[in-house]
Amino acid sequence: MWLDKANICNKICAFEISDSAIQKIKARQLKNLVDVIRFDGYKIPFEDNFFDLIICSHVIEHVNTLDFYSDVFLSFRYLKSS
Repeated sequence: MWLDKANICNKICAFEISDSAIQKIKARQLKNLVDVIRFDGYKIPFEDNFFDLIICSHVIEHVNTLDFYSDVFLSFRYLKSS
């Protein structure tokens, strides 16, 4: 993962809906990977203002247009304000 190689984040937490993808992520043994969490696609199991950075990769094609705008807006609540 480029975040791990670039050393941009010292703690990486990944969310994934697929058990097989979770195993693939863990198998990569990324040095900054703290956890890989099974995600239902709806509820992020963290409190507001928890993350410094959120990156969504290979997500948009799985979300309908109206939900996408709502989800993007709601994801801001998990970002730290600084």
